[in-house]
Amino acid sequence: MNWRKKLFALILCLSLLANIGMAIGYTIDTNTKERINDNGVKATPPGWSEDVRLTYIQEISGFADIASESDNIFVVWKDARSGVYEIYFKKSENGGLNWTPDAKISAFTPSPFCYPQIAINGSQIHVVWEGLDITREVHYRKSIDSGETWNPEVRLSEDDGFHSFDPRICVVGSNVHVGWSDKKDYPPTPGVEPEIYYRNSTDNGATWNPSQRLTFYTDADGIGGIQANGSKIHITWARWLIKNEVFYMNSNDGGITWDPEQQLTPDNGIDTGPYSIAVWQDNVHLVFGEQSEVYYINSTDGGNSWNPSIRISNLGNSSISPDIATDEEDVYIVWQDNRDNYGYDGAYEIYYAYSNDSGTTWSDDIRFTYALNGSGAPTICANNSMVHVIWQDNRTGGIQDIELYYKHSPDFPDPTYNITLNEGWNLISTPLIQRDESIDNVLENITGKWDYIQAYDSINGTWLSNATFKPDQLNDLKSLNHKMAFWINITEPGGTVLTVSGPIPDSTTISLYAGWNLVGYPSLTTETVANALWGTGADKVEKFDSLAPYRISEVGPTYVMKPGEGYWIHVPADTVWIINW
Repeated sequence: MNWRKKLFALILCLSLLANIGMAIGYTIDTNTKERINDNGVKATPPGWSEDVRLTYIQEISGFADIASESDNIFVVWKDARSGVYEIYFKKSENGGLNWTPDAKISAFTPSPFCYPQIAINGSQIHVVWEGLDITREVHYRKSIDSGETWNPEVRLSEDDGFHSFDPRICVVGSNVHVGWSDKKDYPPTPGVEPEIYYRNSTDNGATWNPSQRLTFYTDADGIGGIQANGSKIHITWARWLIKNEVFYMNSNDGGITWDPEQQLTPDNGIDTGPYSIAVWQDNVHLVFGEQSEVYYINSTDGGNSWNPSIRISNLGNSSISPDIATDEEDVYIVWQDNRDNYGYDGAYEIYYAYSNDSGTTWSDDIRFTYALNGSGAPTICANNSMVHVIWQDNRTGGIQDIELYYKHSPDFPDPTYNITLNEGWNLISTPLIQRDESIDNVLENITGKWDYIQAYDSINGTWLSNATFKPDQLNDLKSLNHKMAFWINITEPGGTVLTVSGPIPDSTTISLYAGWNLVGYPSLTTETVANALWGTGADKVEKFDSLAPYRISEVGPTYVMKPGEGYWIHVPADTVWIINW
C-alpha cells in the first residue's frame, strides 16, 4: 500500500546494482559524469541543458520536490548528513545557472520518512513534510522572503498517536491547501488503514482552519496529489479495492465543501499508482502507473468528466515513478525506465514525453539521462515556458552516495566573449569551447570582414591557412578551437568585433612541443605569465604587438595573460600546459 516505501527500497537497489558488470560502448565525461554515447556525443536531448549536480554530501539525497516562478527555482529534499533524515532547501534566482548553498529548514526530528513537498507564490514559499513526533505527523514551514529566512515550524496534523503522512501542498494567492493520509479514523479500528484529510489557510499560512476528513471507506486510501486553480481544488488518491485504483474529488468553493468522489480507473484487479496531478485553468492532467507502465488521463471541464486514459510508455519494460507538469497548453511527463539496461541489466534512466495540445497527442518517449549507474525518482515543474527537472542517481559511485541532479529546457544560453579586431593583422584565440569548430561558424558574425587566416602546426612545424580568395579545396585550415591561436587579417575599415560563444572550459590541456608553439588562452580569468606557465619549463613568451617588427614582442613573467589573446610559447622540451583557472 505504501508505494513510497517500495520506491525508496527500489532506489536503494539501484545503488547496489551499480556494482554489477558495466556494459561497454560509452565513455564518461570527467566533469559532469554524463555518458558519452557510441557516436562520441553527449546524449542530452536537443534543447536541454547538461546535467547540473545539486548536492555534494556523499549520502543519500532524495525524495526531492521542485517549484518555479519566472527565473526563480526552489528545491527541497531530505538527506541524512547529520545522521538522521532532515529537510534541506536551496534555490536559483537565474533560471538554474547558479544555486545557493544547502540550508536545513527542519527541526531536529529523527525521522526516516520526511518526504518534503513545496509550493510557491511569488516570494512566499510553503513546505510540508513528515516529521516524527510520537508518530508520523505533518509539519509545515514557510518563508516570506524567497527562502532567506523561515518562520517557525508548525504541526498541521493532530499529535493523537496515529500516523499522518504523505502530505501534499499547493497555493493560490494567500490560500494554502494541504492534503495527507491519516490513520486516526479508520473504521472500525483507528490506526489500521489511512483516510484522506485536508486542511487550509486563507492568510498565507499564518493561521489554519480545522482539518476535514474527505474519505469514509473501509478500504485504505493513500493521497496522490493536490492542485488548485482559483477557488477550485483538485485532489487525487489511491483507494484499495481489489488493488489500488485512482480516485478524484474537487471543491468549487476553496475547500469548504467537496463534490462526490469519482473513480477514474476500473476495478479490474490491476494495481495503479503512484499518481501526480497538474492543473491549468479547466484542464486537469493526471499521470499514474499501471503494470509498470505510465498512463495519462485528463479532464477539460475542471474535473466534471474525464477522457479515456492514454498509455504514455510503450515498451514492455519497467516504467515507474511518473510525475507531471503543465504550462498553459503544454504538458510534460517524466518517469524512470529500465528499457536500455545501460550500463547494467536493470539500470534505470529518466525518460520524458510532452504534449503541445493539452494532452490530446503526445511525443515519442525521449531518453533524458545517460548518467553512470542508475537514475530515478524524477520530479518536474514548468512555468513561463521553462521546464525544470530534478532526480537522484549515484553516478559518482558508492552504495550510499546518491545525489540530486538538475536540468532544464530551453538550454542555458552559452556565454559570449567579444574580441576587438583592428584593421590588418591580429593574433587572437577563442577562450570559449566552440560547439561547432568550423571556420564559418566561429567567425560567423564577421563574415565578409576578413580575407586570410593562418595557424601554426607545432607538431609538424608547418603553417596552415584559409583564404577567402582561394578555392576551398586549397585551404588546409578548416576549423578553429579554444586551444589554438591564429593570425587573422581584417579588411573592415576601422576594424570590427568578433563575438564568440560556447561553454567556459573547466580545464584544458595543451601539448607544447620542444621549440615554438602558437597557442590560445582558454580561460576567462587573467593570470600572470609566471603563474600561468608554472611547471611547463617555458622560457620565452611572445604576444601580438602592432607596432613591433613582425608584429610580435616578448613579454616578461609579470605580464598578465588575457582571454582573446594568442601567444607564441617556447619550451626546451615536450611538455603539457594545463589551464584550470
